[in-house]
Amino acid sequence: MAFKPGIRLAIPFEALFPHGCVIAGGVSAVTDFDIKKGDDHKRDKATGMRLWQIAVFDADPEARDGQREVKVKIASETQPVPPGGPLTQVEFSGMTVSPWVNDKGMRPKVEYSVFADEMRAVVTGRASKSAGQQQAA
Repeated sequence: MAFKPGIRLAIPFEALFPHGCVIAGGVSAVTDFDIKKGDDHKRDKATGMRLWQIAVFDADPEARDGQREVKVKIASETQPVPPGGPLTQVEFSGMTVSPWVNDKGMRPKVEYSVFADEMRAVVTGRASKSAGQQQAA
């Protein structure tokens, strides 16, 4: 089976990060290295909006070191603001993956880019009950 370039496959957050993930750094612009002059901010092919990336650590205890850090891309004209600081547990909605072939090195291999529509802090335990009780009041 062949994938068309640029295809995005929907994937639930829980399938990609079953143990969750935490912010590993800040939000940075994705650079378009094909642009020679002017605005080199890469744009999303589907929406035309600017692409931003957030580095997160996969909290899976069995994740291999080389696969622990994942860069999640979000399309937005304005820079997304992470909830909290580094090491804040986050979750994403509207996740998709786009497979591509990395032909650098000795053997080509299939890799994937991860995209999301939205990022938010994970609310658990008492904090979520308190927030729910406050909204109900």
